[in-house]
Amino acid sequence: MSAVLQTMVDEHIGPGENSKVFLSSLCSYLNIDGYSVAFRSFIDTIYYAIKSLRLKENSCIGVSALSPRIYLHIIRNLGHRPMIFDIDMATCSFDTIQLEQHKDKLDALLVYEPYGMLSPEELFGITEVPIIVDITQSLGCADDEYYSGSRGDIIVMSFEQGDMISTGGGGAMLLRAGTPDQQVTEEISLLYPYIGLSDMNSALGSIQLANFEGDLERRRAIHTAYTLASRGNRHKPFGSKDLDYLTNGYSFLLTIESKVSEAIAFAKKYDVSCAMAFKDSVISDQLDSYSSYPGAIPMIQRTIRFPLYPFLMGKEISQVEKVISQIP
Repeated sequence: MSAVLQTMVDEHIGPGENSKVFLSSLCSYLNIDGYSVAFRSFIDTIYYAIKSLRLKENSCIGVSALSPRIYLHIIRNLGHRPMIFDIDMATCSFDTIQLEQHKDKLDALLVYEPYGMLSPEELFGITEVPIIVDITQSLGCADDEYYSGSRGDIIVMSFEQGDMISTGGGGAMLLRAGTPDQQVTEEISLLYPYIGLSDMNSALGSIQLANFEGDLERRRAIHTAYTLASRGNRHKPFGSKDLDYLTNGYSFLLTIESKVSEAIAFAKKYDVSCAMAFKDSVISDQLDSYSSYPGAIPMIQRTIRFPLYPFLMGKEISQVEKVISQIP
């Protein structure tokens, strides 16, 4: 609060020095030294990330079936075609066998890493097309030396409410190396006073990034507590089972083996708010196409998320644990 108020006192609320400091800290944290921009909206972030790939008109961009529906809107608005792939149930990412079969039809990949799940490393060796990785929900995850943001040509993330870093809105685009073509950089420069992340929002982002490791530790502890609570029922926790895998505790999900509506009602009875985890996926209007998406559709229809925030009090955590352990 002090950091945000100081920018208001200094009358530096538009894009400026705080924005540069925040972006620099973010690049340093992820060990990325290419061209980078923080935007006021995540839509602009994805828009310019795709535009930076220098694709020909009507190019084909692959996305996984769990990806946010907003991807389709942006891809089509840029004059390209989305190709939607089913998921691998173990990794919750692209079905790599399907991807291998259709790789020659692709011009790029837009990779969504859902709820603390890193994409499998082998994904990045299947095709030579450029890859954008959305680490909004995986920032802070690690599996040995492989960590969120360590693979991909362009890294993007959102700073919306509930994200790992929340500035009150916005996003960042980080190129691993080099810069986009001159036309893209000139367009961003021209529009930057209107689309760049403000100093006020950036001040909040810098403070959250400075406290990130502590928040990460807290999130992981809560996630572990929820996971232990889930062992008392028949429902399946979402995410990696590898003991060496470090989740970021972005959220806690259960794939329900009974009626989902009854599980949500049960939680509500005990004042625990939970909701469908993938209600806005790219195939939300194709949930009758089971033959096309046998991996994704059951997960979309049966997976719910529970509250998980670093500032949850012990009493609140205990209440969620109780609900998770007793869901019928």
